[in-house]
Amino acid sequence: MRGNQSVIHVRRRLLRAMTTSVAALAAFFLMVAALAWTYQPAAAQGGGAGALTLNTVSDFSVCVSLPGVVAQPGLTDTIVSSANGGEIRLRATVEDYFDGSEIDATQWMTGYSNPSYPDEAPIIGSGVLTLYGSYLRSQIAMTETTSPRFFEARVQFVGGGLPSPTNGDIGFYRAYPPLMLPPGDQSSIRLFVSQPYHSDNNRLMYVRSRDGTDAATVDTLVDNWGDVESAERVGLAQYRNYRINWGTTETWYLIDGSAIITAGVNPLPHTGVTTRTTYVFLYNQDPASQSPDPLLIDWVRAGAYPASGEYVSCIQDAGQVVNWSQATVTATLPAGTGAQLATRTSVDGVTWSAWANATGSVISGTATLAPTSPSGRYLQYRLTLTSSDPLESPEVGALTFSHFGPASLVVAPAAATLDPGADQQFLATVRDLNNNVIADAPVTWTVDSGGVIDSSGLFTAGLPAGVFTDTVRATASNNISNTATVTVRNLPPTADAGGPYTGQEGQTVNLSASGNDPNGGTLLYDWDLDNDGQFDDATGATATASWGDEGVYTIGVRATDSGNLTGTATTTVTIANVAPQITSVTNTSPVRRSQLVTVTVTANDVPADVLTYSFDWTSDGTFDIIDQAGNSAATSYPNTGIYTTTVRVRDADGGEATATTVITVTPQLLSATATNTSPVRRG
Repeated sequence: MRGNQSVIHVRRRLLRAMTTSVAALAAFFLMVAALAWTYQPAAAQGGGAGALTLNTVSDFSVCVSLPGVVAQPGLTDTIVSSANGGEIRLRATVEDYFDGSEIDATQWMTGYSNPSYPDEAPIIGSGVLTLYGSYLRSQIAMTETTSPRFFEARVQFVGGGLPSPTNGDIGFYRAYPPLMLPPGDQSSIRLFVSQPYHSDNNRLMYVRSRDGTDAATVDTLVDNWGDVESAERVGLAQYRNYRINWGTTETWYLIDGSAIITAGVNPLPHTGVTTRTTYVFLYNQDPASQSPDPLLIDWVRAGAYPASGEYVSCIQDAGQVVNWSQATVTATLPAGTGAQLATRTSVDGVTWSAWANATGSVISGTATLAPTSPSGRYLQYRLTLTSSDPLESPEVGALTFSHFGPASLVVAPAAATLDPGADQQFLATVRDLNNNVIADAPVTWTVDSGGVIDSSGLFTAGLPAGVFTDTVRATASNNISNTATVTVRNLPPTADAGGPYTGQEGQTVNLSASGNDPNGGTLLYDWDLDNDGQFDDATGATATASWGDEGVYTIGVRATDSGNLTGTATTTVTIANVAPQITSVTNTSPVRRSQLVTVTVTANDVPADVLTYSFDWTSDGTFDIIDQAGNSAATSYPNTGIYTTTVRVRDADGGEATATTVITVTPQLLSATATNTSPVRRG
């Protein structure tokens, strides 16, 4: 017997070493994959449309990190299950898929199950829990508050060689394993129980219910597999789903979704209550010759499901701004459960739209929904799971998001006519294959000629003028582009006559014109100096002119560009009067008293002015002759002496000049004529 036990222990240690090696190797490859992980956008980035399919644990769990974004999905009373390849579901009170390398101490306490073999411990590797003379018991106790409750696990009881099964228990049990149960324990049990085959025992599996040690143990043989020698062993040698639905008064046992139906002694369902304490239990008793194969457990769920939970996905990246137009959801919705899909999008991964429910309903099976979020490069989806039955959870096993990128682009306006230097805002409308607008799709603006354009599509016309066909181009991703034509007008020049100018009668005034050709050409200048509307009096940017009389004169200039377009401007020339200039004043003195003396004035002025002459004979301030036409006048003085005479010359515009001359009046010569009566005689 000892020899047999030694062989068994060697086999057991070899099994443990192999399992540990497999677990270590799996952990190593997971670490390498994590280190090698690089940014991977969603599929079909190079085309206008693509689809993103999510249906594995990795799809639901591995996140791409963006700046400022936590690269983990959000789980609120939900879990990403590795069952069925990957699914999202409500999280039960106790739930474990044994995907790590160590027992989750927050959920389980562990130990050996048989005091005869105290060195046995559970092993986790390759997603499977191996129990070989060991057990797992839930840390959390199921009390009357967890009512009703369920247990469900995917388990293989027998090895492929079809030996007898182990002494194994799965389901709800007390605080301690069967071989270490203290007396007086009053907790409840609901179990699937396997046992080795004996000639006096024809059962390989039965179900057991009991509420406290004072109650009777109720065992029901699982006999719907037939002959215990073959068919039942084949059944136990496969992974099957074992489930216990423990209601407030009845307990049903199910295998692969089908309730166990038995007749005879202790038929199902078992009766009982849910008011006593119990624990989730996974148990293998004897690592000995009678139980050469370990108990293999893929996953376990137990307790109750919350009424609702929420899963927020990792960020999905389409590689460009797209319309996330369609979502296909594959789900299993037991009665009383439901699921709601919502999405939000972002152009830059920083600013996000509000969460919006998709149009349509998630059903049991595959349903097509329409997300209502705006266009965006990045997508997050949210699943809200609900259940009115604490024994059931909705399951979402796959999601496919179809996205549609740029397929066409329209530039508006298609044509624009602008003055040089004027602005025109061009807009680009990007549409997908469904002709739906892709809002905020990035567009690159370029221009061939005719002006410049900025990154927002604001075009500024330049020079030279002309028609620039298809010069403005907007390009979206996938090289989708379109163009617009710009006409830059040839505008007439503007002219500036300078001035206003000032000058004096008869003197030259220098004139200077300037102008601007919006089209950048050279200008020619012509002058209208007599205000007759004809620009035929002078040419060139500079000119000279004179005016013979005082006044304010309007003059104009015309600028002509190379296209014979013209612009005109006027200004004024203010001409001031020039006073006459007296060149000489002469008189005919000296004269005698009462003799006429003539004063003559010689004066110059512009030809246009008519001069008048005034004479003040004695310079007493009062002119004796006023503004006569002639430049000479005569007078006489009654007395001898020296007289100063003032003369004044005036023009028609009020200009005047004065001068004086000195007149000498000499005494008058006396003359006498003597006559006599001679001859006469003496005396």
